Amino acid sequence: MGPLKIISDGSLNTRTARCCEPYAEKAVHGFPLGQPNQTPEELRSLLARARENGLDVAVHAIGDRAVTEALAAFADTGARGGIEHVQLTTRDDVRRMGAPGVRASVQPAHLLDDRDVTERLWPGRAERCFPLRWMLDDGVDVVLGSGRPGLAAGPVAGDRGRCPPRRRRRRGVAPRAVDHRARGARRLDRRLGDGRRRPPRRLRDAVRRPARG
Repeated sequence: MGPLKIISDGSLNTRTARCCEPYAEKAVHGFPLGQPNQTPEELRSLLARARENGLDVAVHAIGDRAVTEALAAFADTGARGGIEHVQLTTRDDVRRMGAPGVRASVQPAHLLDDRDVTERLWPGRAERCFPLRWMLDDGVDVVLGSGRPGLAAGPVAGDRGRCPPRRRRRRGVAPRAVDHRARGARRLDRRLGDGRRRPPRRLRDAVRRPARG
């Protein structure tokens, strides 16, 4: 069987992810910092029980407060496994994550879906969201997932979330000034276009035409 899944907090959109600072708007009544599903003692008890029975643990923790408490539970119990999502965290907690060998399971597709709502509900905290660069620099074991079935996106779409978009060159525009005489026409053909199609015939004929004079 797989790891023991523990849902320690909620989500960003429902304002239930457990955070260190209040939500900027429409927080759940009575829970301005988000809503935990276990007390720290209950979370430690669950991780200790998993360790005693030889199970890895997957702790769902989206808010930075939830990540802090999950890391403390891993450290206190000696349980092994990972933290799911790690959507908001701190620089110190990323360093702690690398030390005990706790895995970070991140879904890049959430970065795209939650970009606008992050800026609205967690203003001033965007630089601590999905800190993949911090994780890699500190030796955290990062595992990427698609987010299904919560997201419709498949693994390819999720993988695009971690990569900057490629700039596609417009067809028919040379990247820089080149020799348009016949001897340079073949080289120009390779440079024109988006890498998949040849330039239109009219343009190819034009650049192959010898220069006058």
